[in-house]
Parts: sequence; C-alpha cells; structure tokens
Amino acid sequence: MFDTDALELTVLVTDAEAVETVEATGASAEVVSHGADGLSDIVEDLNAADADSDVVGWYPDAASDSVVVEVVEGSDADVDALVEAAGVDPSAIEVQEVSEQPETYANVIGGLAYYTSSGGRCSIGFPATNSSGQPGFVTAGHCGSVGTGVTIGDGSGAVQYSVFPGNDAAFVRGTSNFTLYNLVYRYQSGGYQSVTGSTAAPIGSSVCRSGSTTGWYCGTIQARNQTVQYAQGTVYYLTRTSVCAERGDSGGSFISGTHAQGVTSGGSGNCSVGGTTFYQEVDPMENSWGVQLRTS
Repeated sequence: MFDTDALELTVLVTDAEAVETVEATGASAEVVSHGADGLSDIVEDLNAADADSDVVGWYPDAASDSVVVEVVEGSDADVDALVEAAGVDPSAIEVQEVSEQPETYANVIGGLAYYTSSGGRCSIGFPATNSSGQPGFVTAGHCGSVGTGVTIGDGSGAVQYSVFPGNDAAFVRGTSNFTLYNLVYRYQSGGYQSVTGSTAAPIGSSVCRSGSTTGWYCGTIQARNQTVQYAQGTVYYLTRTSVCAERGDSGGSFISGTHAQGVTSGGSGNCSVGGTTFYQEVDPMENSWGVQLRTS
C-alpha cells in the first residue's frame, strides 16, 4: 500500500520472516493473516456462493486485511448464510452498510454520448479498432447486446462484442462516419485529455471519469476485484472508485494521467452528494477481443 500523503510504501506479508527482507529495501512491512492472494481466494469463494438481493457486493480491502461485504442499510441481508455457503473464515469478513443498491447507468463518448436502437443513451469509453482494424470504441456491456444499433451524430455502428453480466464490457464497430481521436472530453474542466496508453494505475491513484450526463469528475481508485450484484446480474473483477456518476454516464471513460483505465459500469450515489462508481478495466477487452485503443 502507498500512502500518497506521507509518500510511504507499506508491503503486506504473510510470513514474518519476510519482514527483514522488505525493510532492507527501505519500505515498511506489516504481517497480515491473508494478504492479497488470500483475500482474492475469499472473493472467489464468495463469487461461487449464492447471496440474497440485499447484499450489494464484496471486495478485498488490503488495509484491513479483510473482504468487505456491503449490504443495504436497514435490510435483512443474511451475510452469515453467504459466508457459510462460501465456506470462508467469518473473521476475514467485514460487513458495511450502504445507503442504496448500486445500479447500472443504463439509460444511456471518450465521454461523449451515443444512442442505441433500443432508445437508450450511454457514453463512449475509448476510441479503438478491432482485430481487423475497423474503427469503433469500447464501452459498457449492459448498454447493448451484440447487434444493437448505435448512432453518434451522423455516424452509425453496431455492437460487435458484448458481455453482461459476469463482466460489463462491449466493443461497438463503426459502419459509417467514424473518425477516431485519442482524446477524452473534459467537459466542465475544459478541453481534452490525451490517451497515450492503458497501464493500470495502482490502488490509491487519482482517476477521472468522463460521461455524457454529469461530465468530468475525479477521485481515487479504492480497490480492485470488486464483485457487484446488480439487479440485472452479478459482475466480477470491477474496480471501485470514489468518483461519482449518474445514469447515462455508463460506458464512459475512466483515465489516470494519460492512461486509459476502464469504462463506467455502475454505482451508487450521485454527483450532488457524492458516490461510489465501479469500472470495467480495458485490458481484458484488448486481450480477449484483440481490440486496440487509439493512443496516437
């Protein structure tokens, strides 16, 4: 873990004998019971179990060396049953209440709006080409299934790849008038942000989001490997942020510095009071579908 205020690095280890080796590098060491690998195993076990609808989701929290299970405030969510069904150590679970159930922003470029043949509006994640070099963009899977028509101004396209639930990823292939630029619109902050790569930023990094409903907002990356139970289905391996978003921002760009991070999936709260938003990372889309983001 990296403390951005104190500029100090703490390495979490599960073996006390590793402390001396870590401290010899100048970093601090903290002995924990589970560590990153152990917490990931717990998340996988929870993913395989059935959870009731009032359980919002779960994610590994390195700072507390636990897996945080979120439940709707005031609900009768049965976390004990989930933990028992998953066969995980109850002491590794921390339960937190949230004020509302996350939802997909499905009524919905980087950061600009596009419209689907089903009547929805979403936001473009990042301009990209498919494995055949055809122009298009990545966005959220819940915005449209394969074959769904898409319009952007005078341009048109169709969803070529889409996964939701499980993941929340899609690639829209342009069929006319698609000109790609390696830019994300900054809305109220003015101008554009260049995209030069897609290296994943570490937890604790600043990240900004662009979307066609609320515009440009920034926050921090809080956790990876978040599981979220939307009403439409469960999505795994999302990244959790403190950035706000609202309906119509779905699919929009998440960027840290000049590097693309992911596309907006969903969340809770809003940009008046703040909120939590999750994104689907772009690397799996590049690796699975041969998609290449426009970076020049």
